[in-house]
Amino acid sequence: MTDDAAATLSAARDRVADERDAVAAKREAYEEFRREIARIPVEGVDDDGAAGGVAAGASSASGAVACRAPAVGDAGSRIGTVRERFATLIRPHSLADVETSGPTETLAETIEAEFDAGVARLLTEPGCRFTPETSAHLRTLAATRRDELGAMESVLAREAESLDAAADLFADAERTVETACDPDPLTLGFDALRARHEELGRVRDRCGEALDARQGLLQQPAGGTDAFDIDHREAVRYLYESLDATYPVLAAGTDLLERCADARETLRDQITRRV
Repeated sequence: MTDDAAATLSAARDRVADERDAVAAKREAYEEFRREIARIPVEGVDDDGAAGGVAAGASSASGAVACRAPAVGDAGSRIGTVRERFATLIRPHSLADVETSGPTETLAETIEAEFDAGVARLLTEPGCRFTPETSAHLRTLAATRRDELGAMESVLAREAESLDAAADLFADAERTVETACDPDPLTLGFDALRARHEELGRVRDRCGEALDARQGLLQQPAGGTDAFDIDHREAVRYLYESLDATYPVLAAGTDLLERCADARETLRDQITRRV
């Protein structure tokens, strides 16, 4: 590999390692957020004798949420507690996911990005109540986000394994290619030239098989878990969009194959002169 190709592959491995740490931390934060919601007392029966629940006209993409005049004095503080837990536990991870030079998004914008507009209204607008239904709905949403992040962890683990295997193979192949013409082929006999030429052929085959395996991984229809499918190619594009090559394994492997072909050509030229 050229220095640029090797550097890109190394940067890809670092990128995946960083993303695995970030995703794991965010998944743990969502589980803690879910537990914290479960600890907050819900509102009971209102003054009319009806259980405080979901008011008509307030809904989110994934379920209903309740906003109406509070029936008890501390109702707002319970929603406020949920909002504070989100700001403390989830928001730092959410903002870390977004690289922007503009103004930092508001808390409501962060909640909407993580859940939806209905939940953002629930947690930030006055008059919203923390009913049993609201508590259950928020815990379900948090569990869903936790599981989505768990699915992403599975994809990242598979990507890390693929990168590590390719890097180890390419490092061994690189050493073979670098030494193929050292010493100068002019000083080698026919048998030595043929042995090196055949070894480079095996290197070429191994690298080709590795690239085929990589392509197979990228072309898999989905990854993650049974419940949450994540397209591996889309994940790769997201991971490496800031690198010099969107597909670092393919770039490094192709570069190595070209250099292997050049070295084989040099050796073959010397072999034919000795026949």
